[in-house]
Amino acid sequence: MGTQEAAAIRQELKKRFGWGSRQISVRADHFSMGSAVDVTIKDASISINIVEAIAKDKGERIHRCEITGDILGGGNTYIHVNYTEEAKAEIGAPYFDALKAAVEAAQNSGGIEPIEGTDLTVSVCCNDAEITAPYNLRAVLYVPAINGSAAYRVARLIEDYRDRELADALRDTEIDSQAANL
Repeated sequence: MGTQEAAAIRQELKKRFGWGSRQISVRADHFSMGSAVDVTIKDASISINIVEAIAKDKGERIHRCEITGDILGGGNTYIHVNYTEEAKAEIGAPYFDALKAAVEAAQNSGGIEPIEGTDLTVSVCCNDAEITAPYNLRAVLYVPAINGSAAYRVARLIEDYRDRELADALRDTEIDSQAANL
């Protein structure tokens, strides 16, 4: 296990999108009682949500207790999808200056400050900056480490809440459609 799933993920990404090893790395890791497939996206233009959905569909197998939902030991295959640090910095670059300015303003004011150009806010306590997005999504960053990876987390929060907004809009449209058919 693991190696077969990695091959299936590679094949599906290549077949559907033409993405090869220059854009995405897929590696299998074996350990006692299971395996893992690590998918690393090297190209910042590739959506992590698409890759994650395909990878988990093709390879993730987690056995759970039917009653408690606990993960059962043995035979599980875990999927991990991440960007390289370079890709994270590229994705976060448009938000870096605004994030840094908002964190500095929050440190000076002791309050909550907006991150310019986004729907996010930031507050600072000690060395932690808490970023808040609609839908009560949050990320906590270590203030001395405001860098490309931190700005990437801002980009991911924006993507996550936009996905939720889209899901809500689709659900509302479906409900309206069902009501119209009554």
